[in-house]
Amino acid sequence: MPNTPRDVFDRMAQEWLSRSAPNGALLAEDAVLEMPFAPPGQPARFEGRENVLAYTTAGRAAFRSGSTSSVTSSCTRPPIQR
Repeated sequence: MPNTPRDVFDRMAQEWLSRSAPNGALLAEDAVLEMPFAPPGQPARFEGRENVLAYTTAGRAAFRSGSTSSVTSSCTRPPIQR
């Protein structure tokens, strides 16, 4: 069964918090990371596996370990068919 976007996000979040090495195998070559609430002047979209991994790797280096909380929202409408 293929991974859903939510499955991939959950696994990446586990990796992030456990400090294990990023696993690019979870991402498609044409992966897209969108952050609708990115601060002004910061990119809100990263396209391609290598760009997503470069961004998340840099973010992990600056991430302080310890307790954290997060909120994840999901869209309930059907996927767009192309």
